[in-house]
Amino acid sequence: MELPLFLYTDYRISLAYLLLFLYLFTPQRYKKLPALLIIAACFGGVSALDYFMVFRHAQGASVPITLLECLIVQATAFLLAKYRDFRALCSGLFSAVYVLPGNVIASAIYVTAGRAGAALATQAAVHTVILFLAVHYFRRAYLLSQEEMPDIHWGNMCLQPAFYYMATYALTVWPINIYRIHDIAIPVLIVMIPLSLSLITNMHILTRERKEMRLEQQNTVLCTYRDGMKKGMEILEETEEKTAILRHDLRHKAVMANAYIEEGEYEKLRELLRETGQTLDRTVTERFCNNVAVNGVLAIHAEHARKAGIRFDCMSCPIGKLGVPEEDFATAVSNLVENAVHAAEKTEDSGQRTVKVRIIQVKGQLLTTVVNPYAGRLKISSATGLPSSEDGSGHGFGLISVQKFAEDSHAVFDYSAENGIFTARLLVPCGTD
Repeated sequence: MELPLFLYTDYRISLAYLLLFLYLFTPQRYKKLPALLIIAACFGGVSALDYFMVFRHAQGASVPITLLECLIVQATAFLLAKYRDFRALCSGLFSAVYVLPGNVIASAIYVTAGRAGAALATQAAVHTVILFLAVHYFRRAYLLSQEEMPDIHWGNMCLQPAFYYMATYALTVWPINIYRIHDIAIPVLIVMIPLSLSLITNMHILTRERKEMRLEQQNTVLCTYRDGMKKGMEILEETEEKTAILRHDLRHKAVMANAYIEEGEYEKLRELLRETGQTLDRTVTERFCNNVAVNGVLAIHAEHARKAGIRFDCMSCPIGKLGVPEEDFATAVSNLVENAVHAAEKTEDSGQRTVKVRIIQVKGQLLTTVVNPYAGRLKISSATGLPSSEDGSGHGFGLISVQKFAEDSHAVFDYSAENGIFTARLLVPCGTD
C-alpha cells in the first residue's frame, strides 16, 4: 500500500475511534440521533480536509490543516457536551490524546517493516484495547466527576492532554516527520510511555477526589441526620421533663384548689387557675412535624431564625414512611431551610424577613416548599444551572446537594425566583407500608 493511501486509511481509523471516545466520554446534551448527526458531520468535514492534504499534495499545509481539524473536533465536543465550558474542552483533548499511542505504533510498524495491513490492524487493536480499559476503569468516574465536581479546576486539567498532543505532534509530524526520518519511531514510543502514565495517574487522582468528595457528602448527611436526631431527642426529653414537673406541681395545686373551694375563696381559686394556665403554656414545646430527624433540623434552623429576627412559619402534615432514605431527606430539607434563613438574614426590610416551610402530601408524594426573600440579584451558574447570589452568599452549595439528592432518589426539585422571593420545591416519593 502506498503511503498516501495508508495515511488516509490511518487517519480514518483514528478519527472513527476518536469520535467514538468523545461520544462515550461526554455528558450528552442531545438525544442519540442528533448526537450521531453531529459526529457524522465532523467525520465528513475532517475526512475532506485529510483527503485534500494527503491526495492533493498539500503536505506543506499540514500544520494549518491540522489546526483546523482540531478546531472542528473541539467544536464537536462543545456541541455534544451538556456542559459547554472547560469540561467539554477537556473531553475533546482527551479524545485526541487517546488515539495517539495506536497511531504512533501503526506508523512505527509501517516505516520499519513496510507492512501496511499489519500496521492498520495493530492500530485498530490498540485503539480497541485502550478504549475498553478506559471505559471499564474511568468512564463512569469521569462522567460523574463532570456532573458532581463542576468547580474543580477543569481548565488546569486540560493542560496535560494538550501538552501530550503537542509534544507527540512535534516528534512525529512537524517539524520532524516520522515517515521521512524512520529512526525516530522507537524513541517517540519510549517518550510516550511516561506521558501516558502521567495521564493515567491524573485520571486516578480525579477518581480518588470524587470518592473523597462523595465520602464527605455522606459524612455531611450523617452529621445533619445525627444533629437532627439529637435535637429531636432533646426536644422529647425537654417535653418529658416539663411534663413530669407539671404533673408533680398539679398534685399540689389540686389540693390548694380544693381548699379554696371549701373556704369559698373563689378569687384566689381564679388566680390559681390563671397561673396554672400560664404554666401550661410555658410547657408547650414547639413541634414542627412527627418525624424526629426532620423535626430536629427544623428546630435547629427555627432557633437560628429567631435569633436573627426572622419569622419562621412552618407547617407539616404527618410524615409516614418515605420512599427515600430518611437521613437523605432530612439533609435535603435542612439544606433548603438553611439556605432560606441565610438569604432572609441578608434582607434589610424587617417586614419581609419571613421563611415559610410547608410539607404536604400530594397524590402519594411528599412536597416540601420553602419560601424566603432574598436581597440583590440572583445569577444562574453555568456549571450547575442553579442560582447563586452575586456576592457568593445565599443560595449555592446547599442547592447543589439537594439537586444531587433529587437525581439519585428519583425525586423532583425545582425553584423559582421572582420579585425578591425565592421558592424551592422538593417532591419525593412516599414509601409503601
